[in-house]
Amino acid sequence: MEDLDLHKKKVLLRLDINSPIDPKTKKITNDNRLIKSLPTLRYLLSKKAAVAIIAHQGDTLDYHNLISLEEHAQYLTHFLETEVRYIDDVAGPTACEQVGMLQPGQIVILGNLRYLTEEVSTFEDDVPLKPRQMLRTYLVRRLAPLFDVYVNDAFSAAHRNAPSMVAFQQLLPGAAGILFFEEISALTKVMKDPARPSVFLLGGAKISDAFSMMEQVLKNGNADTILTCGVTGLVMLIAQGYELGETVRTFLVERSLDVFIDRAKNYWHQFSDRLFAPLDLAYEHEGFRKEELRDKLPEDVLFFDIGKETVRAYNAVLNTAGTIFVNGPAGMFEHAMWEYGTKKLWQSISHCKGYTVIGGGDTVNAAAKFVKNKSKIDYACTAGGAMVRFLSAVIPGDGIGKEVVPQAIRVLDLLEELSDDIEFSYRYFPWGSQYYIKHGRMMDENGLRKLEEFDAILLGAVGLPSLVPDHITLRELLIHIRQGFDQYINLRPIVLLDERDCPLKGKKVNDVDMIFVRENSEGEYSGIGGVFREGSSEEIVLQTAVFSRRKTQKVVNYAYQLAQKRKKQLTSVTKSNALNYSMVFWDKIFNECGESFPNIKTDQYHVDAMSMHMLRSPELFDVVVASNLFGDILTDLGSVIQGGIGYAAAANLNPERTYPSMFEPVHGSAPDIEGKGIANPVAMIWTVKLMLDFLGQGELAQLILKSIRQLATEGRKFLTPDCGGEATTQGTTDYLLQVIRKNIKDF
Repeated sequence: MEDLDLHKKKVLLRLDINSPIDPKTKKITNDNRLIKSLPTLRYLLSKKAAVAIIAHQGDTLDYHNLISLEEHAQYLTHFLETEVRYIDDVAGPTACEQVGMLQPGQIVILGNLRYLTEEVSTFEDDVPLKPRQMLRTYLVRRLAPLFDVYVNDAFSAAHRNAPSMVAFQQLLPGAAGILFFEEISALTKVMKDPARPSVFLLGGAKISDAFSMMEQVLKNGNADTILTCGVTGLVMLIAQGYELGETVRTFLVERSLDVFIDRAKNYWHQFSDRLFAPLDLAYEHEGFRKEELRDKLPEDVLFFDIGKETVRAYNAVLNTAGTIFVNGPAGMFEHAMWEYGTKKLWQSISHCKGYTVIGGGDTVNAAAKFVKNKSKIDYACTAGGAMVRFLSAVIPGDGIGKEVVPQAIRVLDLLEELSDDIEFSYRYFPWGSQYYIKHGRMMDENGLRKLEEFDAILLGAVGLPSLVPDHITLRELLIHIRQGFDQYINLRPIVLLDERDCPLKGKKVNDVDMIFVRENSEGEYSGIGGVFREGSSEEIVLQTAVFSRRKTQKVVNYAYQLAQKRKKQLTSVTKSNALNYSMVFWDKIFNECGESFPNIKTDQYHVDAMSMHMLRSPELFDVVVASNLFGDILTDLGSVIQGGIGYAAAANLNPERTYPSMFEPVHGSAPDIEGKGIANPVAMIWTVKLMLDFLGQGELAQLILKSIRQLATEGRKFLTPDCGGEATTQGTTDYLLQVIRKNIKDF
């Protein structure tokens, strides 16, 4: 702001003062974000600027917190000792009239932005608009001509693609506010160049935040020690082999949090010297709080707090820290019986000598409750979940891939808007058949190196046989990424959404619910072989399948573990009566691995018999494990059983997360319908569900699947023609976005 002439200028100031609201009184319960806005407001007043504040409170889908900004104006008036008038209008005639009358040194706050349809529907209903397209929105057209300068001090909302956030600076001189720079500086100090030792205390119930941050700071070396508590701590204890009982397991499974257990095991295996779990836990016994050491925990209770031994051990680490970052409380601190752990840790942190940053709504609320001298906390970040993000590489590829990928991005953009603690960023790569025509290769020579930094890869489709032979497009892009990133698991769900879609007579929805675990990086697709005496009458072609013990064991064990989480039923598919080396070997590995899973019921079928049984009795199968070739063929058959290739999604996984995993629809490029606007986007959107599952966002993944199911059952006319509907690609997504918006309240 210092670079702008603000003297007596009219300034449009975007703040994020979205505050916690008491559900009964509808009053603000924490004024942290309001206080954080004061330095910028005082600076503008010192320049005698005329200031109009625009901000949001709550959301149409969070209606309990969707209230006016009148109380916010009262808070600011009190803090600034200058009147901040509230105008109950966002951009209508009253707002414009009052802004026109605004004098130097005066401040008004306009109505809640979330009362304006554009600020919500931009994300929820329409194609995400580019900044220049937002210039035509009502908010921007009405307000921009009234101001000289636009200042954005809403760091915690700065990742949102909304008109109030990204459009005004195209028309007005713009600047970031004081808070913006403070937040960036504080996070940079923690995340890029921390004073040592650097300690991260990660807890709370939103463990996706904790695990995303954990992965980042462990791998880049910014964390010397990570102390876990809350639900994050429970998952880490399970990962370390401690028994927490079936009640805790059920709690995690019902919330799709059990997916973090394998991830936690991987972190523990790699970073056991830096990663710590609670020593004891607290639970309710006969109406009272009781604590027990982690190796003596009862099996039929839930744990709501850490115990005294954990507090003592964690405080010893915190007291020697040069940098402390806190995200998430230690337990259910809102209840007196379970506040001990959070209270003691927070009080200890407030007396530590290290540079301390706390972030996230619950974390800040806990600090407000338990820390008397707030100056002992160096920085309370307003961003909360905005501190955690997922970076995805996007390869639209060929044919309809370029049409369905944007629909998947629309869904992700909506989820980002609906969630306060997740952010998606994308980088697009133009690889595919057209790229091959220009450059002689399907992707950059150093393409794998470019993709390594991403959390996930979204692929639309590959293949245009009229331009490039299929064996080139498949092997030089798709298989190249699968093998290069050791994505040895291909996961393909076969789920019937509506019985009207199933070509099998008399089959109900519950009869078709299986998931294929397909070996994905060697086997029949290893690419080993050759042509000998080419062109002669003695020409010979060899195509060699390669099965290693190490990789086959990993695939089969993954399938057993997946079966453990589902119906405890696993089927293996081979052709060992004819393929007397590779498939006999597969059978041997399958049986060896099964010795570690005695509670799993197993079946083994030859691939031809399996095809018959899938058509006759799909209800017999749950988790199916197969080689690359057999899994490829059977899942295409499965897609027909579930209603068509337009529903078929796939995930190419590197379970250890050493490299990014890739998510793609099965349908291919479909050049026959390219450009007609009728490509089915559901499979591509279903891949987003698989991606979110893998990234630990289980609730959002289930939200997508529930909404897709409703599309297939209640909104059939909004399906594309291949599924019997009348909609276009965009029309199907439009309807699905509306369903997601309605369903969010259940998650």
